[in-house]
Amino acid sequence: MVERYRQLIPNPDTVVLPGIGHYPQIEAPAQVLKHYLAFRDNCVLLPRKVACS
Repeated sequence: MVERYRQLIPNPDTVVLPGIGHYPQIEAPAQVLKHYLAFRDNCVLLPRKVACS
Protein backbone atom coordinates (compact mmCIF):
# COMPACT_ATOMS: atom_id res chain seq x y z
CA MET A 1 0.00 0.00 0.00
CA VAL A 2 2.84 2.41 0.82
CA GLU A 3 4.49 1.69 -2.52
CA ARG A 4 1.29 2.57 -4.41
CA TYR A 5 0.76 5.69 -2.29
CA ARG A 6 4.31 6.81 -3.12
CA GLN A 7 3.54 6.32 -6.83
CA LEU A 8 0.43 8.49 -6.66
CA ILE A 9 1.42 11.28 -4.27
CA PRO A 10 4.23 13.69 -5.13
CA ASN A 11 6.74 14.07 -2.26
CA PRO A 12 4.89 11.74 0.13
CA ASP A 13 5.68 11.87 3.84
CA THR A 14 5.80 8.17 4.65
CA VAL A 15 7.77 5.92 6.96
CA VAL A 16 8.13 2.15 6.64
CA LEU A 17 8.82 0.14 9.78
CA PRO A 18 10.20 -3.21 8.53
CA GLY A 19 8.71 -6.25 10.20
CA ILE A 20 5.91 -4.27 11.85
CA GLY A 21 2.30 -5.22 11.10
CA HIS A 22 -1.09 -3.58 11.47
CA TYR A 23 -0.56 -2.24 15.00
CA PRO A 24 2.71 -0.27 14.94
CA GLN A 25 1.76 1.72 18.05
CA ILE A 26 1.71 -1.57 20.00
CA GLU A 27 4.44 -3.49 18.15
CA ALA A 28 7.03 -0.67 18.01
CA PRO A 29 5.89 2.20 20.26
CA ALA A 30 9.35 3.81 20.54
CA GLN A 31 9.79 3.93 16.75
CA VAL A 32 6.27 5.30 16.24
CA LEU A 33 6.87 8.00 18.84
CA LYS A 34 10.23 8.93 17.28
CA HIS A 35 8.68 9.38 13.83
CA TYR A 36 5.60 11.14 15.19
CA LEU A 37 7.72 13.68 17.06
CA ALA A 38 9.84 14.26 13.94
CA PHE A 39 6.62 14.82 11.97
CA ARG A 40 5.39 17.32 14.57
CA ASP A 41 8.72 19.17 14.49
CA ASN A 42 8.29 19.66 10.74
CA CYS A 43 4.68 20.87 10.87
CA VAL A 44 3.94 24.48 10.04
CA LEU A 45 1.41 25.87 12.43
CA LEU A 46 -0.90 28.51 11.02
CA PRO A 47 -2.25 31.26 13.26
CA ARG A 48 -5.64 30.44 14.66
CA LYS A 49 -8.52 32.85 14.30
CA VAL A 50 -10.40 33.45 17.52
CA ALA A 51 -13.92 34.78 17.55
CA CYS A 52 -14.71 37.37 20.18
CA SER A 53 -18.15 38.49 21.18
